[in-house]
Amino acid sequence: MQTLSQFNPSPELMKKVYWTNRYSDRIMKLHDEAHAAFMKESEHWGSEKHLLSQQLNRRIAFRVNVLARYSSLLTTAALKFK
Repeated sequence: MQTLSQFNPSPELMKKVYWTNRYSDRIMKLHDEAHAAFMKESEHWGSEKHLLSQQLNRRIAFRVNVLARYSSLLTTAALKFK
């Protein structure tokens, strides 16, 4: 059985985890703002501005999904016992 004292992730890995968490907070704020703008423009369904805000919202949502997967992989690697 492994003990907690064997838990020692590399400094490089921890830097990546910290960066991912910081960037995740920023991109989620951006996602919230883009989603609010998209919902505001949904009153004018089909307009050019609505389509552009929809496209922006999709691109940001894609980045959120990719970042969540990356964060999950990093966190799993950081929490493994050596």
